[in-house]
Amino acid sequence: MRWGDDEPFTDVAVKAGRNAAHPVLPARFQVYLTATDLIGERDMNSWDFTLSEVPAYPAGSDPWSVRHLLTGETDPVGPEQIRERSDCATGVGPVPAVTSSAVPGQQPAASIKPGAAERVEKALLGPNAVAGMAAGAFDPPYVEDVASHVCGNGPQLGAVSTVFGQERVWRGGDRGVRQFAGAYGMITAAEAVAQVNGVLGCGEYTEYMIKYAGVHQVDLPKLPGIDQQRMFCETVAKKSSRCTVLLARGDVLTRILARAANQQDAADLARMLAVPAAAALR
Repeated sequence: MRWGDDEPFTDVAVKAGRNAAHPVLPARFQVYLTATDLIGERDMNSWDFTLSEVPAYPAGSDPWSVRHLLTGETDPVGPEQIRERSDCATGVGPVPAVTSSAVPGQQPAASIKPGAAERVEKALLGPNAVAGMAAGAFDPPYVEDVASHVCGNGPQLGAVSTVFGQERVWRGGDRGVRQFAGAYGMITAAEAVAQVNGVLGCGEYTEYMIKYAGVHQVDLPKLPGIDQQRMFCETVAKKSSRCTVLLARGDVLTRILARAANQQDAADLARMLAVPAAAALR
């Protein structure tokens, strides 16, 4: 089973059959989930569960061979089918061995151009780039991501993850900024932005239990030396606004995400930082 609390998920092996070290689950229990958005604001949700019966199978059985009858269905399904329906990440349970080029959304190493890591590093803004805000440390040094998660954009919609991704964060008062930069090889950075352009009509979506509404494109003056650019804004959990700028040049993409109490402040902040971010890509 898995659990996590603002830390990497931990795998715990649980043997089939009754295990005296693990007491029987209670009939009723409550689960809390704390979600943190890209700027650092948290939102907590809770659920109450009632268990009428806990699935069981003999000790030594292969859990992946057990079939389950879901509510409202007549044909039993296995764990792998349940996983596919839930859109969970790949790699859970037994899956065939694959090369990186065969994994949806991941780029083969051979497609990455020499010097990509250095170009990503050069695209990052300095610690004093945002006036009136303090830069925060980010760990780990590399974090892979798609161009944007707006409207549920991700590998399931054909989005490709970067390599050598890095982030920088600034915070001050009720405002926050997060910059992400990463490299592409299998596609260009401009094609990654085009993928985002194709999903922006959703209007609203939910990510990590946080609802984003009022998704709409915003004008951004043409920036020199940029192959593709896009700016859009949205409302976060009915509390604040955030605006995103995507800039692409060659194989490197930069994302500037600005958050403020109102859309005008968020948009002004994003537009202001788009200028030095574009210059850093040249």
